[in-house]
Amino acid sequence: NLVVSEMVSEGKAIPSEVPRLPSGSMDLNPTQWRYLGHRHPFIREWIELERIEHRRNLVASWIEGVGPDGRQRPRYKTMVANGRTKTEGKCRLQLVPREPSIRSLFVASPSHVLLKVDYRC
Repeated sequence: NLVVSEMVSEGKAIPSEVPRLPSGSMDLNPTQWRYLGHRHPFIREWIELERIEHRRNLVASWIEGVGPDGRQRPRYKTMVANGRTKTEGKCRLQLVPREPSIRSLFVASPSHVLLKVDYRC
């Protein structure tokens, strides 16, 4: 494992409670390592790199979904198995991070508005 190898090469203590999968092997999902980010700079940087890569992949998929008119047209599927509504296709609006730098990428057409709506049935 790259994380463990890096820590050993620097003579750092390996945390005794590394995240594990049900099979007992080490969990390589960076979100499972967040609580150890303060223990080693490599873990902290790895977690941040994964966060940035996730954002990059989201934006890349949105760009791929732009139509010839420069617009995104998400498809909605209502009342899926869990009783909620979801978007499908390249522009999956329920995945837009809350960061203003990302949300500012979505702009309404002239004389239109974008709404953020939450509802309960």
